[in-house]
Amino acid sequence: MKGMTLKEWTNAYVKYKDMIPRNIETIQETEKGLLVKQKNGGEIKYLCMESLETLLPGNIMGERVVCLNTKNNVDWLTKNWDQVKDKKSIFIFVNLDKAESWAINPLLHSAITEKKSLKQGLKALFESIPEVSP
Repeated sequence: MKGMTLKEWTNAYVKYKDMIPRNIETIQETEKGLLVKQKNGGEIKYLCMESLETLLPGNIMGERVVCLNTKNNVDWLTKNWDQVKDKKSIFIFVNLDKAESWAINPLLHSAITEKKSLKQGLKALFESIPEVSP
């Protein structure tokens, strides 16, 4: 997995996740990530960003956001939690060198955990895989 770009990793990840259900019709590369078209007519957009610093939380509308596992990215999610927690998005944090990742669905997470434990929970998930050096 070393030497892969975030888009290449995401493409491999999407194909791996579809090995059993076989729902993917096509995967198209876009300027900012991937567009996965499903056989049932549905679409899933993957937004690939090394850093979330330029991402406006109000622009997230249900995409899968794939980013590097950095403290800055986790801090961005913590800071913008209230703006993304009601959207059907998933954030996937990746260490490309180790081919490891963790993901969080803010909508689901908000429904089952208390706000006061958010920062501690995100920190534990972040530390579950090696941090990517900025």
